[in-house]
Amino acid sequence: MRPVDLAGLKFKIDDPDKDQSAVFVRDRDGKISALRLVSGGRENVGLRVPLSGRAPRPVDMPFAAEDLRADLLQIRRSLEETHPAVYGFTGKEAFDRLYEAQLAALDGPKTLGEFYAIAAPLVAAVGCGHTALSIPADYWQTAPPRFFPLALRIVGGRAYVVRGADPAETVRPGTEVMSINGRSAAGILKDLQSIVSSDGSNDGYKTARVNARFPYLYATRYGFPEEFVVEALPPDRPTVQTLRLRGVERSRIPTGPAVEKPATSSGDPDLDFRILPGAPSAAVLTIRTFDYYQETDKFKGFIDESFDRLRRAGVRDLILDLRGNGGGDPFCTTHLLGYLEPRPVPYFARVYPTPYERFAEPIPRAAGAFEGRLFILTDARCFSSTGHLGALLKYHRIGTFIGAETGGTYECNDARREIHLEKTRLLLAVARMTFTAAVQGLPRYRGIVPDIAVEPGFADILAGRDPVMERALSLIARKGGV
Repeated sequence: MRPVDLAGLKFKIDDPDKDQSAVFVRDRDGKISALRLVSGGRENVGLRVPLSGRAPRPVDMPFAAEDLRADLLQIRRSLEETHPAVYGFTGKEAFDRLYEAQLAALDGPKTLGEFYAIAAPLVAAVGCGHTALSIPADYWQTAPPRFFPLALRIVGGRAYVVRGADPAETVRPGTEVMSINGRSAAGILKDLQSIVSSDGSNDGYKTARVNARFPYLYATRYGFPEEFVVEALPPDRPTVQTLRLRGVERSRIPTGPAVEKPATSSGDPDLDFRILPGAPSAAVLTIRTFDYYQETDKFKGFIDESFDRLRRAGVRDLILDLRGNGGGDPFCTTHLLGYLEPRPVPYFARVYPTPYERFAEPIPRAAGAFEGRLFILTDARCFSSTGHLGALLKYHRIGTFIGAETGGTYECNDARREIHLEKTRLLLAVARMTFTAAVQGLPRYRGIVPDIAVEPGFADILAGRDPVMERALSLIARKGGV
């Protein structure tokens, strides 16, 4: 049976006198967010209906304090009733104090953004990256066109401009942002990190999330000002300048620096295998996601083919690039593990319900498993199942880790339940089960710490340099090993 593309699905409305249809609408994040009525080729904007079943609420319309207090209580009860380790990271007494403080802050009517800034830190205090509070998609439909107009990259706690919404680039890439509307860049980062959920208090993961969604997080936390007064230090000037910038609409929010994406061996932008030119005994296997729940055969076929090519070419040094891999299907990570392990090892520490029960047994070693030197590249965006795989490789001393601490750990909570808060309709995702990799002695609330720490500086990012890959290649060039 063929899958249905909901984004292209139309419902014909039975009216012989009018050409009308209802069409699913996909939001900026690719999710189905609304239905719209199209009549005679034109959209009837008055009949756009969000999937939440309620009309979009103006972002500046406040909610009554008693409604917000009810939603905060719903958050707490949902966490306590659903999450398997709600007090594992933040103890109950500390969590109680935080709850009372956030409750006291609801001392009057608040907008959705203001409530989110109060409620999200309570959810983040659970220390679970799979348990998070999010803004409904229809919130952004009514947002005014006043988003922050610069794409920033936070490196080492400092914020740099990588691109602006202005094609003429009035604000040059490399400019350091010192403050926005009177708030220091360091203070803004701290505020935004507080509303981002992570495993433990992983600053690297939180910063990566802030980098990915800065204009949205800023708007959620501070609103939509008429003007952004930015104190900035240009790359070639010794003094700070004051800039006055107008906000932009969502469609003009700038992204990071343009990077040309070369074709991959698989045709899938997230999966690539290549033998290094000029070094036929070395290869790079790039896996940007394990999210192939509906395409496990495709993923396994790619892995099988890659290791077959690797074996036939006599590759002795393999770079496994997992940077940016947010996790996915254990059926994918276990298949890869079978090619890397020197002997069969279990994947999970205990038996989990179907379909994962067999992963508590040793994972069979693949025919043609790799026998050479392995170098694993990681960063703070490595999360969820990637944390499991990384933990197993680290624990069994399989390979050398290069890069930055991962955002995921050997244990994560998932099998999420999604709950719409009754009054505000914020979406609360709550993990229901803990999944633990079969390792011992690793810290619960730390990611996988690299053997060789290498993090790109801002100059590297701006110039398109990759010091992490360069370090791996230099180690391969040393015949004596690491």
